[in-house]
Amino acid sequence: MRFDETVVKVDDHNAAYDSTTGEMKIGPTCKVFHNASWYIGVSLHKWTHSEGPTKGAYIAVLPLHCIDEASPEDSQKLDDLKARFETIPDMFTQTEQGVIPMRVIVYKFSVNVWRPVVFKKTKWAFDSTPKPNKDEPSFVQRLLIE
Repeated sequence: MRFDETVVKVDDHNAAYDSTTGEMKIGPTCKVFHNASWYIGVSLHKWTHSEGPTKGAYIAVLPLHCIDEASPEDSQKLDDLKARFETIPDMFTQTEQGVIPMRVIVYKFSVNVWRPVVFKKTKWAFDSTPKPNKDEPSFVQRLLIE
């Protein structure tokens, strides 16, 4: 697998949830940096707020397993998420408002980098992960189709 290590803006990322049809199709894969490790993950939902305290571009990602190990639990995690989506169809609308499904991580695009965020009171705030340097790979990387 090859990943685009450069910083890619939100419009170029694919996401499993299609907000125009309201359907979720598991598939778009990415590599994300979380808790000091690299994970294979699924880009679930992307959105942009143009104004207000939550202004910015966001991507919600479900990390599956560390990049160095395969996990037979991946399909179960995806099935669990898809079942939850079927019972709570506005799950991703809730995510935009700070109600994050279990194990999902939200990244915000800011100053040309993707950084993990948490929802505090009325807005998204960066978590304690240090900001990557310009010469380091992006924290959210797209899977490149070969």
